[in-house]
Amino acid sequence: MGCSFRTIMSKRLLLSTIVLTLLLLAGCTKNYIPNTDVEDTEDNRRVVTFCETYRKAVERRDIGRILSMVSPRYYEDGGNVDASDDLDYEGLKAFMMNEFRESKAIRYEIRYRR
Repeated sequence: MGCSFRTIMSKRLLLSTIVLTLLLLAGCTKNYIPNTDVEDTEDNRRVVTFCETYRKAVERRDIGRILSMVSPRYYEDGGNVDASDDLDYEGLKAFMMNEFRESKAIRYEIRYRR
């Protein structure tokens, strides 16, 4: 009726192997920034925080906050030789003032992936 020594040792070995495997796997798991697929590192967290600050500023139409994130030397040439569509810092400010005044609400979603 009793279990043999060999059966007991076999079950203990199996249990020990399972526990050790689970511990090793738990040690190998990566932590991710909440609501993202991005590994939680100091650099990644800084990037996500910056992007979230920008995203929220756009949704709130907070021109001052957005401009605080833009270089005063900002210049965009539209990717062509036509200078009429070029935009500098002041032009960007005027563009945002016009666009944000015309919009009732803005929803801006960013999906963070590896």
